[in-house]
Amino acid sequence: MSLRRCLATVASRLEFAWFAPPEHTFPGPFHEIFSGNLCWSLNGLPELMTAVRGWVDNVFPDPSDPYDRVWHHKLPFMEVGNGDYLALDLNEDAHGRVVYLSHDDGEGHGRTMAPSFEDLLIRWIPLACPGAEDSQWLPFCAPSDGGLDPSSARAHQWTALVRPKNGPSAVEGL
Repeated sequence: MSLRRCLATVASRLEFAWFAPPEHTFPGPFHEIFSGNLCWSLNGLPELMTAVRGWVDNVFPDPSDPYDRVWHHKLPFMEVGNGDYLALDLNEDAHGRVVYLSHDDGEGHGRTMAPSFEDLLIRWIPLACPGAEDSQWLPFCAPSDGGLDPSSARAHQWTALVRPKNGPSAVEGL
């Protein structure tokens, strides 16, 4: 399912978020995760496009520069909250991939989270949508294609922490 189809047939707007209590820290490779979210809005797309165009025009204008190039020919659909974005790649060779746009040299800059919007949902939702900031989702990336991998051993560790067993989820019970 493309973003267009999702906006037209599933929901033109979705907002989902959860937050761990401020005093809670997850163990091991999950220590930077403090929240989770997934959102999109048809009405919000023009504002996101304007913001990303501003970054391209004023900060990342050179398409021949490898860092700047990542920002070009993208359709943002989600603001991360720290100045970064999740976007669909509109380049011919990567059309439809979900990529991370970092404004401050984040480790996830330019990484493909999923080969398509539909695949992002298939991969991210089973993980309870860990935060969109790269430090929160990078622990779940597969080395092979770099995308989110909800079937990895690390993903199973994470879901055991946050999914209900026979009662409230681990996050609710904190």
